Amino acid sequence: MLLSPLAAFAAIFAIVALLSFLLSRFGFRRRGVAGSLREPYTGGERVARSQFPPEYSQFFPFAFAFIILHVAVLTVATIPSLDAGTAAVAGLYLAGAVLGFIVLVRR
Repeated sequence: MLLSPLAAFAAIFAIVALLSFLLSRFGFRRRGVAGSLREPYTGGERVARSQFPPEYSQFFPFAFAFIILHVAVLTVATIPSLDAGTAAVAGLYLAGAVLGFIVLVRR
């Protein structure tokens, strides 16, 4: 019974929730600065708003390409046995990932 994934997850979740509740009593709490802790960097410091917000639009295609290629390689690397059928599926999977990479970069 305890070896089923659902039972193990529920048991670990209950243990972590109980420990979190019990140990939260020992956590550090500041009094009277609740509003300032919701500011940027959560240290209570006042940070001036930037006139030039960061621009990530050039970074996103490279980040997505990195994710696509790495997930494809990790998926192919975890194939349990390489025979003709799995090699064909892995080849199609990598071809799809490369095609997605090309489409992403050309946009």
